[in-house]
Amino acid sequence: MNLLVNASFEEGTSPADAPGWSPLWSRTAVSAFSTERASDGERSLRLMRDETIVNGGLISASVPVEVGQTYEFSFDQYLVSGGPLSATVYFDDAEGNVVAQPYEMVRTTKESWGRGTANFEAPVGAVAARALLYVSSGVMIDTYIDDVFFGAGQREPDVPELSPVDKILSQDHRLEYLGTPVTSQIPSQAAHGVEGGSHVSYQVFKGNPQSGYPATFAVTDVATGAQLRTCEIGGADHARNLNIASDGRVYWGTYHDSKLWRYDPADGSCTDLGRISEMKDSTFGMSPGADGSMYIGSYPEARLYRVNPATDEIEFLRRIGSGIDYIHAIAYHAASDTLYVGSGGRVPQIWKITDGGRGEQTLIADETTAPRLNEGTQFVGRMDIVGDRVIAQVGLRMLILDLDGGLVHWNPDQTRYFFGHHAIRGADEDTAIFSSAGGTLLEYDTTTNTFGTTGITIGGYLSNGVVDSSGGSPLLYGTSATGVFVADLAQGQLASEQVIEFAQPTLIQKLFHGPDDTVWASGYMVGLAQVDKTGASHGVTMQRGQFESATVRDGKMYFGAYGEARFDVLDPSTYTPAVPSSVPTLFSGVDEGQDRPFGMAYNPHRDEIYMGSVATYGQTQGGLAIWDAATGNHQWLTTEIGVDENIVSVAYNPVDGLVYLGSTVDGGLGSEATGHTAGKLIIFDPDAKAVVATIDPAGDEREGISGLMVDADGVVWGVAEDVLFAYDPATATATVKGVVGGRYAADTTYWAYGTVSQSSADGRIYITAGHRFSVHDPSTGVTTRIANGLQWSTVDDVGDVYLSAGANLFRYDVEEAVAAPQCTSTPTGTVAGAVVAGSGDTICLDSVIVEGGVRVEPGGALLVDGADIRGGLIADRAAQIEVRASSIRGTVSVDGTTGRFVFAGNEVRGSLSCEANAAEPDDEGQSNPVTGRLKGQCAGL
Repeated sequence: MNLLVNASFEEGTSPADAPGWSPLWSRTAVSAFSTERASDGERSLRLMRDETIVNGGLISASVPVEVGQTYEFSFDQYLVSGGPLSATVYFDDAEGNVVAQPYEMVRTTKESWGRGTANFEAPVGAVAARALLYVSSGVMIDTYIDDVFFGAGQREPDVPELSPVDKILSQDHRLEYLGTPVTSQIPSQAAHGVEGGSHVSYQVFKGNPQSGYPATFAVTDVATGAQLRTCEIGGADHARNLNIASDGRVYWGTYHDSKLWRYDPADGSCTDLGRISEMKDSTFGMSPGADGSMYIGSYPEARLYRVNPATDEIEFLRRIGSGIDYIHAIAYHAASDTLYVGSGGRVPQIWKITDGGRGEQTLIADETTAPRLNEGTQFVGRMDIVGDRVIAQVGLRMLILDLDGGLVHWNPDQTRYFFGHHAIRGADEDTAIFSSAGGTLLEYDTTTNTFGTTGITIGGYLSNGVVDSSGGSPLLYGTSATGVFVADLAQGQLASEQVIEFAQPTLIQKLFHGPDDTVWASGYMVGLAQVDKTGASHGVTMQRGQFESATVRDGKMYFGAYGEARFDVLDPSTYTPAVPSSVPTLFSGVDEGQDRPFGMAYNPHRDEIYMGSVATYGQTQGGLAIWDAATGNHQWLTTEIGVDENIVSVAYNPVDGLVYLGSTVDGGLGSEATGHTAGKLIIFDPDAKAVVATIDPAGDEREGISGLMVDADGVVWGVAEDVLFAYDPATATATVKGVVGGRYAADTTYWAYGTVSQSSADGRIYITAGHRFSVHDPSTGVTTRIANGLQWSTVDDVGDVYLSAGANLFRYDVEEAVAAPQCTSTPTGTVAGAVVAGSGDTICLDSVIVEGGVRVEPGGALLVDGADIRGGLIADRAAQIEVRASSIRGTVSVDGTTGRFVFAGNEVRGSLSCEANAAEPDDEGQSNPVTGRLKGQCAGL
């Protein structure tokens, strides 16, 4: 039994007045209640401490304990950053003096809900205990706490957890599950090994664990394409890198849970080795080292690690340098015990580190040694050592150094030349094989510094491979972008080619309303599929993307695609999902430093499409593209929209002819702060191509303005962080309409956040923001939460709302608005006799006692709410029957109703029969206890 009260922090306006809790030492700065996220109910406790906040915490009221009894102290934790959190218990004697103060430092996985547990035995002299969630001195933390338990023994087992789908469906009866429309085959780079005498390829395939489809490690026979082994990788979405150690074991680092895994071919096991460090390190570069070790390069802060295969210890070696964010590439030279590290994030650089990464570090390549190295990229993407050459990929160009860092080959104009993940040793030890544009395999001779073709094309990039000459002829066993192959290097031809079929549901990135009332879902990181509105058979997923915005013009769909802010077009008459090139790119924003096009709108009056974008990595200047459909020309505006403004939403207003833009304070990933403190609603005149006004629509600074939508009256709706707003151009005033999301967390990048749509079925505004689904009724001004856990949405022509939750798709059935009937009679108080609704009558019973029963004759209507009917209810061929939250004593019979029939939340002390009604009875998700028999259409109520 849980001894705590208010264990999920649903009561009280703040920790200072919450029942059952109080701030430790009356220090309130460290704790607050939050609706940003919750594992149970609507709120959680947020504990946050930085260098400006002193230590503190939240302590429970005193609860009784027994000496010698073990007590569990546990809680759900969503750790954003820092930690750990101290789970502390004050055991008190009868006078209130502290007898003992044991504690445990609790750690859980970052960026997901996890259960932290500690156990404490009540010491001699203790009669009471107080549970304390404590942020100790020296600990910087940002975390959310919910569902706290303190009790003897162990917490009672939870009720079996609902599936991700059932968690959504249980919140509202109008939600319907439509399946997983987008599938993707997104592999990690490959490593090659030998198992049972056969060449095998090792890869991780992307998943979506929140929807029940975690990333999966797979072992594939290269010659046959057979899948030999798979293992699911816990709560991981994917692996950014993977490599094989000299002892044959395979290592990979996962995201977003930032763990290190290992596969052992000796027994086929996959082992979770835990986090690389207490910081949220993301694994990028990996290279095998000496004696089965593995080097790891991470983000942020470009930290270098080494895995000891004997102890599984992950040793921190060094930071590569200040102002450096990533290590994407590592290569180890065994003979000299030297490590070569490719860093990036701002500019690409290559470093040489002696003594296996522990010794002297020297910069051997940057723009001063390789002119124009920084053009078009901030990273050294890949790096290998073949013979005595270091071969690096920098923006799809090839940089070749000798082992001392001397420049051997560099042509900055040789763009789109070096594709794929690795350059591998060829048939001769002084040759290297790599893939170029179109999947052509080229060979580099290190002795002559020349390039030649192998005559072999694999149809995509080379991920990895190994050349085996043991049979006499050199055979390349390789992994390509789509599968595995064997190439005969002597004959210059493919010996075999097998496609790897490993598509699984992937995260829905956005939802779009398309031409002819179609609905489309885009996937992360690739994928586009037409939704089957029945959920039975969704369209084939095109392996292209990632599509962030869309609009419709002349029966075609136009998409904004990440990266380089691509502007793509889909013509349904020529679209072929199996051919990604059937959705061509018309232009991009690469030259303007644009990357993520989150907003798009069509202006039929000028026949123009507007695409808003966020800047590329490390940059802060977003932009707006204007595409002229008549000429096919486009124009980018950047600072003209506003210095360091990044556009995440676009809407065209046909009433005033203006374009409305929503901006965010955040620039490209890895960029410095823009200096802006609030997102803006930017009003743009397309005729003058100029901004005419910039406003704060929420009246209080919010960091982002997203989800812009214009209603039929020309009112502009949108989401400003946590609130829904409406801006009326006629009066130039903005009004906050209700809370629909959560405030942005500090030091976190937010771009697209909310979606807003108006349903044609009922005229209401439907909003998703911060994984919350809400509705606003313009006629009443009331905003209501419908469900949690839903992220993106769109509305079709009939007014139904389509929503995503991870890889899963749902539809919310919006009931068509029905004009409220006019009551012809409204009895009050207690009615001594029967109530009869004749033809044309509408009887309304609201909190009324009826002692003689109710009868509805053909053509009559009855509306009941909270009534007490004694004597039964008989309705025959009624025009409308709606009965809610009422008690009925006696037989209920409803037959032949021609219109709406609602029977929800009632208690019937008698039998309930429904026959031949035009519509099935709607229980609105509420139960109807019945003591007698159930018959006909009401049998399922």
